[in-house]
Amino acid sequence: MKQLTVHVIKTGMVLVFLASIMFLPGCDDTKITTTPEINPSIIELSLLDLWDAITDSTDIQEPSAQMDMFNLRCDKDGRLEHLYFTFYGRNSKGILYAYIADLGGKNRIHIRANEADNIVVKRHPAEVFREIDKLGLDSLETGDEGLSVMISFVWGDVGYGSTGVYQLENGKLKPIEEVIFHSKLQWCTIEVFHLVPNDSVVTENGRTTTQATTASAPISRGTSSSQIWLLSDDINRLAETVIYPGESPVNE
Repeated sequence: MKQLTVHVIKTGMVLVFLASIMFLPGCDDTKITTTPEINPSIIELSLLDLWDAITDSTDIQEPSAQMDMFNLRCDKDGRLEHLYFTFYGRNSKGILYAYIADLGGKNRIHIRANEADNIVVKRHPAEVFREIDKLGLDSLETGDEGLSVMISFVWGDVGYGSTGVYQLENGKLKPIEEVIFHSKLQWCTIEVFHLVPNDSVVTENGRTTTQATTASAPISRGTSSSQIWLLSDDINRLAETVIYPGESPVNE
């Protein structure tokens, strides 16, 4: 199984954490709505349809939306266990809101909305979901403990390589040997984790503990690979250097 090798000058993990800190509502006047029941299987799930269900259940003006982060987890049979999605947008009165959507009972999405003070421009959710839908969640193989897909945004001085990084465009994944960013603008990262059971570890004193482990996510059924996908538009706009296997560096 291929392992991901990522050289990060300014770590994406720290940047994602900072982005989460910035996602703070402006007041305690929480508005709560719920979507109709969604399909709980990733074999049938469309992220664009999910987005439509969310926007139809709120007063958000859809063109104003900006994604913050998204996390989905399913079990080994492809059934949703967890979904958490944060985004911004303005309502019909032009008031800015921060939205938190998560999976509740009866396969419905519960959406909480609070007024927000500011917005960080990243990407419209439909732009990201459309690219993933073209590939299809049903093309991903689950691990023994399921599958996790996380969408987040990174900025700064970051390099990715040399295996396990892919360019996502029109439903296809193109391997990238190395890509380097030096940008104050944020780009989207899609991380896919093939989940495996916790390993049991016996310590010197005889006590048994567990240690969480993950393996690289398959790109398609029967194919093991790594887990970072980058959008073509972000690479074309923001990457300083891109090297594809067997090619010379492309400097932007």
